[in-house]
Formats: sequence, structure tokens, C-alpha cells
Amino acid sequence: MPHNVEASVMALVSGTIVWSYEVGAKISASVYCQIFDVDDDHMDNYPRVLTAKIPAIILLMIITPFIIPNN
Repeated sequence: MPHNVEASVMALVSGTIVWSYEVGAKISASVYCQIFDVDDDHMDNYPRVLTAKIPAIILLMIITPFIIPNN
């Protein structure tokens, strides 16, 4: 194993977590709001966004172990 690889792996993991929150979550939320026509005037449609997004999150949690390499 290369010397000081722990810091590089930690930077990669931290960067992935930050990217997934700052970019991925906000973009997916805006896409869902666009699809279900949620804006300041139509917040009554927001439960539909949650109904669609929660199963998507659960699906991603299920498939995550299959897409992360393990040696």
C-alpha cells in the first residue's frame, strides 16, 4: 500500500459526501419539484415529491453495496 494513502482516501470520501449533498441532492430535488410543479404558489404538491423521492433513496441504498468495489 502506498505511503499516506489514508489521507487521499479520506479526501475522496469527504469530497464524495459533500458533492452528493451540495450538488446531487439539490439537483434531484429541483428536478422533482419541476416534474411535480412545486413552487411558492403550489406547495400543496410537495407531498408528491416526497412520495417519489423516498423510494428512489431506498433503491439507491439497496444497490450501493453492489456498485462499491470490494476486494
